[in-house]
Amino acid sequence: MNFGTRVITSNFAVVLDGTEDKEIQVERGGFWARLFDPDPTLPLWQKTKTEVVQVPHYQPAIYKAMDKIICHPSLVEQIRMAATQKPSDVFRW
Repeated sequence: MNFGTRVITSNFAVVLDGTEDKEIQVERGGFWARLFDPDPTLPLWQKTKTEVVQVPHYQPAIYKAMDKIICHPSLVEQIRMAATQKPSDVFRW
């Protein structure tokens, strides 16, 4: 890129942005475990149940280390546009 700066793309250039709910299927166990299951709404023959777990949610990020820019591949186009921007394209108030 311009200014002698190297741009490195990495899928690991992310920042944690909270958590989100995700539904997964969990085994209910054998017959006796299903018979004494604390959730009586599920039938005995149903071997799995749906459970909601919290998983981390990540956002793409850009990091600058010395003369290198490490960014997520989805942000490369924004860096390219910013590097080719002319000073007359920048508006200051």
